[in-house]
Amino acid sequence: MRFTNYHVAPSCAPTRAQLMTGNHEFHSGVTHTILKRNYLSQEAITLPQVLKSAGYATAMFGKWHLGLTEGYRPDQRGFDRSVNMNNDSQKHHWDPKLLDNGTVRQSKGYRTDILFNEAMEWIDENSKKPFFCYIPTYNAHGPTVVGKEWSDPYENKGLYQQKKGKKFRGVDYYGMISNLDANIGRMLAHLDNLGLNENTLIIYSTDNGHAISGASGAGHDSNNGKLLEGGLYNMGMRGAKGQTWRGSSCVPLIFYFPKCIPANTTSNHIAGSIDILPTLAELCGTKVNHEISGRSLVPLIDNSKDDWSDRMLIVTRSRWPAGEADNYKHRNYAIQTERFRLVNGTGAQGPWKPVDEAQLFDHQNDPTETTDVSANYPEIKLKMQQYYDQWWDAKRPKMINEQAAVDFENQRKKNKKK
Repeated sequence: MRFTNYHVAPSCAPTRAQLMTGNHEFHSGVTHTILKRNYLSQEAITLPQVLKSAGYATAMFGKWHLGLTEGYRPDQRGFDRSVNMNNDSQKHHWDPKLLDNGTVRQSKGYRTDILFNEAMEWIDENSKKPFFCYIPTYNAHGPTVVGKEWSDPYENKGLYQQKKGKKFRGVDYYGMISNLDANIGRMLAHLDNLGLNENTLIIYSTDNGHAISGASGAGHDSNNGKLLEGGLYNMGMRGAKGQTWRGSSCVPLIFYFPKCIPANTTSNHIAGSIDILPTLAELCGTKVNHEISGRSLVPLIDNSKDDWSDRMLIVTRSRWPAGEADNYKHRNYAIQTERFRLVNGTGAQGPWKPVDEAQLFDHQNDPTETTDVSANYPEIKLKMQQYYDQWWDAKRPKMINEQAAVDFENQRKKNKKK
């Protein structure tokens, strides 16, 4: 089943927080990807913890990005086994140092191949029991590095390249995707060989819109989000990673489950990464006994519910300077419903408009977000804005990492003076 209206956060760690908790990232304190503002609150109950209550073995292989100090590592947040990068580094695609349940070990080869090899070995060891295997790869993320056998087919195709001489090329980005595609094929074949293909749910998605060192590197204008000549394919959507138009948050979501989901089915209903936890909990026969804002997608999967009520999903760029949360309440956010998207702010530098000048787009009739329809639907715009204001006020006390980021910055400045 393909979900065509599925939304995540506009950057990586926030989406991972949503996926792991069933809540918007602010609920667990995550407001950035750095400065300890990506540390998932230790009060948060995670997806692997929920699945372990149903008897599942749990493992992850890849990018965690929610804290690696003591008490925050994935193997301390519900995963029986975790293989990720030493220091959570995104830089080393070849021969990376792995962190295996807290122990550093050297590996050899291309990182995505290694992660899938590790995952398949773990599945072999746990194939006789229920298991949850999470493989958040670093493909495709800068630096864009991949073997020539993967990138060569895209050479001389006119792909956008912002930074000549550096490893931020559209050619390599597409090559990384081809490598990932091949590894997914390997995994499907492996499950088939184990006789697990029919009764294993495979979920494919990503954590934000296109980016090669930001939206502009992916060929999207940094001011208006529109695709430039040779930019990365984005289904005609406006915006990319770190922005607030639809292309920043609307990403692929595919459920492959031959035993339960007919082939070539599609859902156009609004869904989000906050929905994955309650969906898997229901499919795995366990209850969620803590507060979440996501909802199970099972009624869409099994067609048991035709009347899928609309709702508002909040998309926030966050990433404000340390200690500046309150000054960014009305900067760089969007409110998404099945039909409409209210957008205020375009990126890190603004300029930001007053709240009453936020733009309202009708995706049903204008999927490329070219026309502001605020004047046609003032009541809808007001309702969405009021919802956001109330939502922010409720989430603001949950942003527990904000002071830690200020302290971190102050200490860094002191260290520079020494």
